[in-house]
Amino acid sequence: MTLTFSHEMACAVCAYRSTISSPSCCSKSTRFIKRSWFLEARGFASRLPRVAKWRRCAHHWQPTQVTANRGSFDVGAKSVGLNISLPHEQYPNPYVTPELCFSFHYFALRKLHFLLRAKALVAFPGGYGTFDELFEVLTLVQTRKIKPIPVVLVGETYWRRAVDMDFLVDEGVIDPEDRDLFWFAETAQEIWNGILHWHDAGSEPLRAAT
Repeated sequence: MTLTFSHEMACAVCAYRSTISSPSCCSKSTRFIKRSWFLEARGFASRLPRVAKWRRCAHHWQPTQVTANRGSFDVGAKSVGLNISLPHEQYPNPYVTPELCFSFHYFALRKLHFLLRAKALVAFPGGYGTFDELFEVLTLVQTRKIKPIPVVLVGETYWRRAVDMDFLVDEGVIDPEDRDLFWFAETAQEIWNGILHWHDAGSEPLRAAT
């Protein structure tokens, strides 16, 4: 599940796939941690309309996806849906604005449209799809095929256990500076502050809402 946010339909903040297991098969502590991801996704999305004309993009129905869409809905922001046809989860969630819902058949084309509008990538814990999308963006930035964008991994404990970047450096398959292509965050405020700081330090600060 990919969460994307667009500014005047020309730029975006992407919070990538979060494939969450059913609460019935998780421990109490695990359910609490995953619930916190839902809340942070919703809180993060609610901050985006503070930048002029930001719109929330989504594609289908998963817990973190829905809560992030709802975060924009809560503050009156429109949701631009980039849906994709799948054997399951192929319909937009109810917080997507109906007249702004678009459908894709191919993952590559949908990811292309996300990246064309991206001002940041925010990766919540997820599975194969998350890794596909995350590492594609990291590779494109590393090889300078796209302009650098801030990449935020939400939930440091999860990501450090899922991917050992230090091991990859030790093995010589990535360079030490490649670890600087992303950073970790835990809360919606940390995510948002980091993205604003990244853009403020560059030549294209994000506009405040007027």
